Amino acid sequence: MSDNRPTRQNPEARIILEQCVERLRKYLIIASMQAHDHLFLDRGIDAELVIGADAGQRRLLVEIKQHLSSVSIAHFLNQLALRGIDKKDLLVCTNYANHSVIEQLETAGINFVDTFGNMGIEFNNPRTIIHIKGNKGVAGAKPAAQRSRLMQPSGLKVLFMILTQPDAINLPYRDIAAKSGVSLGSVGWIVRELKSQGNVLEKKSGALELTNRIELFRRWVEAYSEQLRPKIVLRTLVAPRLDTEEMVANLDKIATNNQMMWALTGKVAADAFTHHLIPNKLTFFAKHWTQDCERELRWAPSERGNIVVLDMFSSSILYQNKLLNYQYPLAHPALVYAELLSEGTDRERETAAILAKDYLLDLVI
Repeated sequence: MSDNRPTRQNPEARIILEQCVERLRKYLIIASMQAHDHLFLDRGIDAELVIGADAGQRRLLVEIKQHLSSVSIAHFLNQLALRGIDKKDLLVCTNYANHSVIEQLETAGINFVDTFGNMGIEFNNPRTIIHIKGNKGVAGAKPAAQRSRLMQPSGLKVLFMILTQPDAINLPYRDIAAKSGVSLGSVGWIVRELKSQGNVLEKKSGALELTNRIELFRRWVEAYSEQLRPKIVLRTLVAPRLDTEEMVANLDKIATNNQMMWALTGKVAADAFTHHLIPNKLTFFAKHWTQDCERELRWAPSERGNIVVLDMFSSSILYQNKLLNYQYPLAHPALVYAELLSEGTDRERETAAILAKDYLLDLVI
């Protein structure tokens, strides 16, 4: 991975690793364990474990995850594929894996163990099958990094802007606020928090540099569905008939007539980027959306509607790529990627993996 990493070890990660290894010792011979110097939650291979004895030994690569969700697992699987890591050689250690997390890990073929003794281990040489479920535990508080102000809506808006435009960290705070769609006062504490966490470094020239972009993007993707998206949903609507091409064409006309800034995200945008998905839902960002627009389009409010209008909180949402031959405005691939993972189906996750490989490689691995 090309991301800069801190050299200090994280005590939370160390505790999870040691407790998980103790759980494994009840069923496996642990020949050795070597934690990497960069041991830090959710930042790649954290340790190596050798199990078995003599000729039957097997080496496992260990990744430590404190908080697992459907979105974080999907993103993790994309990272593995892009890094070229064989899932059979991997072991995930986590604080607690609930039923849905276990189901997703087992479906993906990921070996895992949690600190409460739940585990799913399958590999050959030596032939080993261990499945233990039902040990009750609590997921516990989310990591401090996820509870930080940076992971709240205002922080996530700023983080999106500087992740997709790294030089923006050197802009005046007033410009960062304007481009991110947050208050000027919010920018100061967001940048201070980035600095305190070691994510912004000052060069000899005095210029600032955003580091740990891969880790920050992972945190941003997870927090998008839990923290940011619920706050930016403006309307959920339904059209007289489901024809996404017609719906987008009509939307473009209304936007043009009303001089409204907008950008497609979700399934329609993913299809434009990858040509791998047949969209059955329209999700888009809009600036100054009104009910007059809905009436002109003959769209009606519906909690289960197939149209979702999101607040276009920043001009940075609009993706500029002259090589992409598409007639309608698109949101940045990072937003489309996060939206797909929040949808949660296999087809969306598969499409998100393609999007990551083609457009987001520097943020994913």
